[in-house]
Amino acid sequence: MINPESKGKIPVAILSTNEFNAPEMVDWDTLTFGREGSEESLAFCDRNSQDLNGDGLMDVVGHFYTQKTDFQCTDKAGILSGKTVEGTPTKGSDSVNIVPHN
Repeated sequence: MINPESKGKIPVAILSTNEFNAPEMVDWDTLTFGREGSEESLAFCDRNSQDLNGDGLMDVVGHFYTQKTDFQCTDKAGILSGKTVEGTPTKGSDSVNIVPHN
């Protein structure tokens, strides 16, 4: 669950596939994450890769400042955007669960 008022960070996994090696192909400085995918909310990326989903491929985690993601209580998806080290735009999304405002 994401509380938009939190002063914490949201970890976002970037998973590799047989065609996409996330630790080697992501240009970390271009990553944005939030309700539209253009929010400049990147805090840092873990430089140590790990197999997060058990498929034998190394993945990475980006951490994004919660308050900079601009999530609203009605949002259902978070969007991650960026570029590869070769400059190819990339985008992904997944469901989010936002804590309702009181």
